[in-house]
Amino acid sequence: MLITNFIFVKGSFEVMEVNLDCTNYASAKSSLARIFNTTEDDLLLYLESFGEFESSQSDDLYRYLFKVNGLPMDKYNVTWFHFSHVEDVNSFYRNGILTTGKARNILHPRLTKLSEGLDRRGSNPFAESTRDKISLPETDEGPHAFLIRDAALATITNKGNTFPELVYDIAGDLVGENYTILVDRFFEISIPCEVSFLSDPKCDELQHALAYVKMVYDGEDELVAARLTNIYFDSKGVDISPDRVQKVDTVGSI
Repeated sequence: MLITNFIFVKGSFEVMEVNLDCTNYASAKSSLARIFNTTEDDLLLYLESFGEFESSQSDDLYRYLFKVNGLPMDKYNVTWFHFSHVEDVNSFYRNGILTTGKARNILHPRLTKLSEGLDRRGSNPFAESTRDKISLPETDEGPHAFLIRDAALATITNKGNTFPELVYDIAGDLVGENYTILVDRFFEISIPCEVSFLSDPKCDELQHALAYVKMVYDGEDELVAARLTNIYFDSKGVDISPDRVQKVDTVGSI
């Protein structure tokens, strides 16, 4: 579990001493115990005493825990997991994670260059979804991420799952039904990677992390529990600044 040892301010983001980290069951359990100022053993005893549990009961479980243990600490960070393909993994340390609009401005000329010698065939199969995304040009979206890392990994069944949707949208716009060839060209020169970054707690991250730990402790498969309890991060058109990036890993199996 990655937990910083001090509080510091870099830019406008404050990194706290304690961090909710759902990299896996062990890190989620450990960080929850710290946030609730208890031991891992006592945390599990509290979760066990709740009794039978379904993923839809995350709010009930949270209320039960602070009734028997006390409220969690006020200040902590949350780790989120973002997956993508890029040509330079160090770009995340320089630029952070970009919004959809800014990523489009980088990807479009790159894919245009990669499409040289490739004829357009038919229409853009993504025309409708692309039109919806740009219908309000003054707005932007993303970046997006997963709270529970295993939930992201459970969705990755082929290289396409880690691609930015923009790669498909732009490829379809440039070469129509030949988009798969252009996507493959980009795949050949790009690197699949996982970026973990920090945010302040926004809503119900603790509830879902507790539900994840409870389900695994009760015997559920970790991937199944992650899929049932995960929530998503939406930065709503605001970049993830470089000072919030914790770590960038290449993912060779994607």
